[in-house]
Amino acid sequence: MMPILKLPIHRRYELNPVFCSDATNTPISVSNFSQMVIAMFKKFALTLGLAVGLCAINTSKASALDFTFSFSNNGGNVNGTVTGTVYGLTDNVTSSATRVTIESYPTGLGTPVDGLIATDWGGVQENSFTVANGAITAGDFLSYGPNSGLCLNSNDNCFTGSNSNALTFNQDRNTVVNFNDFQGVAFTPATAAVPWEFNPTEGVALGLPLFIGLRVLKKRRALKKSQSEVHEMIRSR
Repeated sequence: MMPILKLPIHRRYELNPVFCSDATNTPISVSNFSQMVIAMFKKFALTLGLAVGLCAINTSKASALDFTFSFSNNGGNVNGTVTGTVYGLTDNVTSSATRVTIESYPTGLGTPVDGLIATDWGGVQENSFTVANGAITAGDFLSYGPNSGLCLNSNDNCFTGSNSNALTFNQDRNTVVNFNDFQGVAFTPATAAVPWEFNPTEGVALGLPLFIGLRVLKKRRALKKSQSEVHEMIRSR
């Protein structure tokens, strides 16, 4: 007679029409067991979805770089320094700024009747910046408004010279001009921005999975409570 090979069994279930019990003789409702399995799969899917979503959003945020700029007069009729900020560039590629603003300027330029957001003046003609390893290595920007003009190493004839840096608020009558081309404007990485800026779409994308996750956890707690009550009822018998 051949010997019977017995394999070790780490966990044993004995089924009956209503309950199954494990090796510790703790009864588990078949329907509740199925719900537990479904809940675990839901939790796994939720965790994976949140991880992928957060990575995608963080990658998007991390790719947008802002830089301050400044240039000083050496050829216009208004002495002083102009400063501003270039927003929304991408590292290690050539891209266009999403916004260019003027932060400070000599009072001799007069009143900025067109505002201080050069990209909103309505006449952006050049907008190209190359960023390598977090630093602007090349770029040119030219924007005109009804009364204003801003040039950063512009390839066009900006006010009084080609490839110059300049600002005017009153149709070139008063100007700050720097003739030193790209070397005449200093670009510096802006202070690290807050990593999260509220966006309604992102709020829904993050809030809804979190809400669902809380609901799943709540149901799991309720399920455990009901299992404990069933176990107590069976033991009391």
